Amino acid sequence: MQQGTPVKGLHQVMRNALIVSAVILLLLGLDLTLFPRSTDRFFSWPIQPALTAGALGAFYLSAFVILWLTLSRGRTWARARVVLAGGIAFSALAFAATFIHLSKFNFSSPHTSAVVVTWVWTIAYGILTPILLIALIPERKLPGGDPVTGPVPRWFASSLLAYGVVFCVAAAFLYLIPGQVLKVWGWTLTPLTGRILGAWSMGFGLVMIAASRQRDRFAVYPAAVGLTVYGVFELLTTVRFWGDLHLGAPGAWLYLAFLVGAVAVGLTGASVTRSPEPSASAAPASDAPASPAFQP
Repeated sequence: MQQGTPVKGLHQVMRNALIVSAVILLLLGLDLTLFPRSTDRFFSWPIQPALTAGALGAFYLSAFVILWLTLSRGRTWARARVVLAGGIAFSALAFAATFIHLSKFNFSSPHTSAVVVTWVWTIAYGILTPILLIALIPERKLPGGDPVTGPVPRWFASSLLAYGVVFCVAAAFLYLIPGQVLKVWGWTLTPLTGRILGAWSMGFGLVMIAASRQRDRFAVYPAAVGLTVYGVFELLTTVRFWGDLHLGAPGAWLYLAFLVGAVAVGLTGASVTRSPEPSASAAPASDAPASPAFQP
């Protein structure tokens, strides 16, 4: 380690892009969580059953928690790079799904609130991907390295990698062949909701994979907490709309087991990666691992 190397922070462009993303995540997450049976009036498209709306809301709120932790405690690149590939992938896939199923969206709804949310959705995911990619240009030029707080246990890195792979495999099936997946899924989905769930699964999967490659626990902590929150929120949503679950479908029990495991792995991981305020000195930038898609 080079003594005195400053910790690499976030460029203003990247910081502002992530702050706007966090606000959108929170607002849409609350919308879906508070009004899951009224998506025809308050969301971008009508969603049935309510379990699907609640599951999407849980994804949004979990992602908000990850971003909130990413933007707290110094706003470092070490944490931001973990979420970047996942955020770009989700935004791009959600935007593509919007145009694949354009007729399903509430652009012509009689409810003004639904029209507003639909345009916010479309514009936000249309511009977020290029903005994040552009923000990488000045970010890469900033000097500094990673905070040094301690290593990540191998078992937890392996667990994050495993969860990331499962997320990404599920995402590929949900997005590419939703009609086939719907036959074994744990509740009723449409091709549109299947693709949006797939987009979220890909985003979360890439975040977990990127986190599994980090050497310092400071960078991994938001992903650990996010995995925990995701499992808890999704379990609560499932209990809330238990009647929508198809218990005879194999996917229902696999999904529940996946969520319970996420809570267990996430909680344990959060306890071992929670770190004190990082030192002002950092590891050399050349020694710090980056996410699979982006190099600092």
